[in-house]
Amino acid sequence: MRIEDSSMASATSAAGGDAEKAAKLTELREATQQFEAIFVGMMLESMRKAVPKSGFLHGGMQEEIFQTFLDNSISENIAARGNGLGIGDMMYKYLVRSLERAVAPGTSQDRTNEHAIDRTA
Repeated sequence: MRIEDSSMASATSAAGGDAEKAAKLTELREATQQFEAIFVGMMLESMRKAVPKSGFLHGGMQEEIFQTFLDNSISENIAARGNGLGIGDMMYKYLVRSLERAVAPGTSQDRTNEHAIDRTA
């Protein structure tokens, strides 16, 4: 299940934030997609390192450069599809809910930090 940018933007504009909030939500969506692309890229890189290379078909430095570009392209396409691994979508939903709770009238500051880790102990 995916929260659509347009429905979220219309909900926030109805609350009084209009174009600026819609732009912020679009920016948040792009940032979470970029995070997912980086994560998938790192996963592909780790998977390639786990496979032993044979001397017969290894193309040297040129192949490694091409492989890096290919992995980046694949990871960006997976994240941009919207239904890739779902990490970016889950982060987006979580952050939107957190922001709505933090901005909601009558919300205490304590609720926004309810998941904070107490490092004083």
